[in-house]
Amino acid sequence: MLDRKLRHTILNLNYIITAICFVFDMAFLLLYVLTDDLFYPLPVYICVRIIPPTAINVMSSFVAYKYNESDEVSSDAKNEACAATLCTIGGSMGIFHSFFSPLWLAPCIGMMFCGVFASKRLRLVLAAYSMFLMGAAAAFQCFERPGEISSNLQNLAVDIAISMIMYMISKVISGYIEDFGTEMKASVLREQELETRMRYEPLTGIFFARPYFMEIATNILDKASPEHPVSLAMVDFDHFKEINDIFGHDNGDKVIKAFADLTVTMTGDDIIAGRYGGEEFVFMFDGGDIERHIEAMNYLRERFENVSYDFTDRHVTLSCGIVSCRGNRSYEDLFVLADKAVYRAKEEGRNKTIAIGAGEYEKCE
Repeated sequence: MLDRKLRHTILNLNYIITAICFVFDMAFLLLYVLTDDLFYPLPVYICVRIIPPTAINVMSSFVAYKYNESDEVSSDAKNEACAATLCTIGGSMGIFHSFFSPLWLAPCIGMMFCGVFASKRLRLVLAAYSMFLMGAAAAFQCFERPGEISSNLQNLAVDIAISMIMYMISKVISGYIEDFGTEMKASVLREQELETRMRYEPLTGIFFARPYFMEIATNILDKASPEHPVSLAMVDFDHFKEINDIFGHDNGDKVIKAFADLTVTMTGDDIIAGRYGGEEFVFMFDGGDIERHIEAMNYLRERFENVSYDFTDRHVTLSCGIVSCRGNRSYEDLFVLADKAVYRAKEEGRNKTIAIGAGEYEKCE
């Protein structure tokens, strides 16, 4: 995302520089014509000073634009095209206006600016390319004014020294950007890990029932209507305290983990599960018929009853309470009703699913 924004900025900068160069070239042409100060005859001046730099700037900007818009070109290649275009435009300014030696440094400015891409290879390539363009500008000036070779070489030496400083600045910028990017990635990973720890219960890998499960459940309840019934189911293991007391909490955790593994196989876009605490779990059904919801919980209950453990031949069962909502009721309301249904299931012998009101279950309308 950051590279894309940088490329967009460079492309816009290329367009602006191209337009400015053309306007200034035409202004200088008019000035030289009015003052009769053209170094060349007018047709030659136009062919040497106007057409080549404008053509180079326009063509390089067009190539960079096409690269940037292509889906078949990698992000690194797009970075390189945009950066090379910026240096090329700077180089054309230096070469075709070589009588002004500070412009020889223009491609180095592009090199320094493109250090934000944090690519060592790109930085080295741009440095070599910038040196070549500076040498070309100096050679062009020496060709035009043979009598100023000595001063031109001095200017070139000064510009090379400055360009080396600019390269070091680009290197520092690149290193800073790279370190910043690394730190940002590490920070994002830390935030994701922290959020995962906060959202998901570590033993089972499913939602904590509070607060994230409640947030999602509330969003589901907001959609409840006669055409879109929502159900909340609560599960509590039967005689689980005996498992912990007799076989230890480590083995009790195995039972909880076994149930969570079964739960994962039935959850999806329309069913979410959360661990409320201990051996208590909560489920939300987003739409669908209450009979289907009861059937799903009974299927889960029967599968859990048949789970075998390596520490005992005993099978663990669960009691489940479920309540349906077809209107505006809160999560807390449904939770209380489902909890009552769980206690009723335990009073009636455990290892069963009870919907409020049995066959004519109470709907929270």
